[in-house]
Amino acid sequence: MEIFSLELLTLIPIIIIELTIVILILLIIFKRSNLISLIITNIGLISVIPSIFFIKKMDAFYLDYYLYFDNYAFFYISLLILSSFSTCIFSYYWLKKYKYYKEEFYLLILISTLGGIVVVSTMYLHIVFIGLELLSLPIFGLINFSYNEKKSLNASIKYTILSLTSSSLILFGLSLIYIKIKSLDMSSLILEDFYSSFLALGFIIFSSGLFFKLSLVPFNLWTPDIYKKLSLPILSFLSSNNKIVFFALLTRMILYLPDYYMHIRLLFMIVSCASMIFGSLMIITQKNINKIIGYSSISQIGYLMSVFYIIKTKISSQIICVFIINYVLSNLGIFSIISIISNKFNIKNFSNIKIYKGLFWRFPIMGYAMTIMFMSLAGLPITLGFLGKFYIIFASLNTKLWWLTFSIIISSVISIYAYLKIIINLYDTGKNKFLNKYNNDYQIFSKIIFLLCFFLIILLGIYPEILINESKHIRY
Repeated sequence: MEIFSLELLTLIPIIIIELTIVILILLIIFKRSNLISLIITNIGLISVIPSIFFIKKMDAFYLDYYLYFDNYAFFYISLLILSSFSTCIFSYYWLKKYKYYKEEFYLLILISTLGGIVVVSTMYLHIVFIGLELLSLPIFGLINFSYNEKKSLNASIKYTILSLTSSSLILFGLSLIYIKIKSLDMSSLILEDFYSSFLALGFIIFSSGLFFKLSLVPFNLWTPDIYKKLSLPILSFLSSNNKIVFFALLTRMILYLPDYYMHIRLLFMIVSCASMIFGSLMIITQKNINKIIGYSSISQIGYLMSVFYIIKTKISSQIICVFIINYVLSNLGIFSIISIISNKFNIKNFSNIKIYKGLFWRFPIMGYAMTIMFMSLAGLPITLGFLGKFYIIFASLNTKLWWLTFSIIISSVISIYAYLKIIINLYDTGKNKFLNKYNNDYQIFSKIIFLLCFFLIILLGIYPEILINESKHIRY
């Protein structure tokens, strides 16, 4: 009975999300309210965090091994909750212009977040696929939520087709892996005592499906076309939550891959180098903020992928932790500022980079904060991003991966040039015709988010010991 009770405690985070979904459905039936839906959704999301610490305190880490809430899962769940919470805040102001079906948006966010929690908390292949579908299916609805805009319908159809294709690859790859290891537990991969081309093929096909989801080269061609048509909240959710979940899954899988499959890791390194350089190059010519975010995500995930070659070293957990936190904080900070500007000035096409021309002179704090966030993505000093770049270069030099070191340095130089062009635009003294008439919608929560992200990026960049010490507990 005691074991059963401990196992049941493990389900608390999932039960909280499910109860929130039920309450939201009842609210939709009896009394629709955008504000109440936001409050209920965010209370449910925030409640997951203390429940995680409660599970840790009670040592209730697993449910018959199907769900395993170790420090690895706690880390990624916390990032998922932060991203979903912020997306809901951005959504509240964006949804004000819609007369109908506002509450369903929060419902889709919750269902997708639930799927993400399942994926990062399991080591069983069939549960992984169920979680992936639970994560992906609501996104089709989110992308097409702007039902009165043709561009949203276009983006939804394209994303649906590509997502189904990548899901098919993932399922096929998982099937081949299962046939070889004869177990649904992905940790059984490490028990393979001889090389199998069948298993290697399955892993490569599975990884190809995830590369689609992560927009890595050469599976990235859909990203700019779809990203440029997305509304702000969906762009925030897609570029943060999706990336967190799929990267967490790929990391968990490659961790259990035996050492004699190093050629697969070498293939990952090639994809990594191509992604970081291609993403940085493409940012240079962009005038659309959505595309900039899209190509930036390709580059940032490329940097993260470079860790896979040294995944079993002590420093790997620190690199991943620093880089992914920097990616999430920088993105959420940029999105919160965009949300404030677009809603304050009633700007529909928020993706035009000219809108943010001279932002520093009109709103100094937001202009400076956005500067720091782009600096962090570029990996410049005094920011958290610099620490991440330093760690990756140090690790590649330490393992004598000279070609990887060269690729990282080249990509970093290109990205600095690309992001500096965007930063210079923020300090342009020319006239900005977009920032004229504005309303008095204070958007206090969006301001709190960007100030918090701004503060953490600088604090952790100057005093990295806080993050480094905590990252040592996240074992990969």
